Amino acid sequence: MPEMSPEYALDKSRWAPAKICRPARQYLPEPNVTDSDKPIAEAPAFSSQHRSTRYGLLAQALAGDIASGRYPVGAVIPTEQVLCQRYAVSRHTVRQALNELKNQGLLSAQAGVGTTVRARPQSARFSSGLGAISELLQFVGETRMRIQSQDEVLADAELAGLLRCEPGQAWREIRCVREMREAGAPIAYVVMYIRAEFVQAIEGFQTFEQPVYAILEEHYGLRIVEVQQSIAAEFLPADMAQALCAEAGSPALQIVRHFSDRDGRVIQTSVGYYPHGRYRQQSTFRASTQGPEAR
Repeated sequence: MPEMSPEYALDKSRWAPAKICRPARQYLPEPNVTDSDKPIAEAPAFSSQHRSTRYGLLAQALAGDIASGRYPVGAVIPTEQVLCQRYAVSRHTVRQALNELKNQGLLSAQAGVGTTVRARPQSARFSSGLGAISELLQFVGETRMRIQSQDEVLADAELAGLLRCEPGQAWREIRCVREMREAGAPIAYVVMYIRAEFVQAIEGFQTFEQPVYAILEEHYGLRIVEVQQSIAAEFLPADMAQALCAEAGSPALQIVRHFSDRDGRVIQTSVGYYPHGRYRQQSTFRASTQGPEAR
């Protein structure tokens, strides 16, 4: 198991966790299609045909709340009017989203009671074990990362502390949303830093279907021999919350990973924010058969 790296303060202009806030409205990202009012019957639940429509995004957001336990099994979810106000969408969009979740078996309507939660979704949750690098990152086979933006940056003193480099070192900053392959449900917002001398290997990518460190290894003949991971409880920044269909300021896991080669150079650093309920890591520790611990 890699030694836990210390927590690093992040650039406050880009990284400081948002203050806890519960705005009256949560705005969904703009859909990338125009048929947002398309009847649900024309497309399977959470398929690529409609998961980016407005009602599809709302359905994902509500499914995430159910998965996280915000709305446990048996609970009554907010009324259509409340959901309209909270997410700034029409009543028609809310009804389509609710019907979507009913078709998935997650919700049921009861006369005189309201819409209640029947079951929790499985695809939006994920468990990771610890061990070798491949085991630490075993979940990548079930996920992909969609690039949101890229930028060239020079590490100032604060960023250099995070990236474990000298101030002035050039890096490529890549912002991504990690999502489940089949369901398309977002599980994390990841900001990744790649040393400038290694970015040619990832030019032209819009989506990463495999671990980025593996792409670098193959292209440059590198060997990543160590991944140090630090996990901290944080609040979800507002700019990331929208992309994840989550609430700004809500609890999240911040996972920082440093990928080092044989020479001890940090080749890649990633900082991921996983909203409450979308990631779980399980560890198993066994007693030693030698030394004082065995007595």
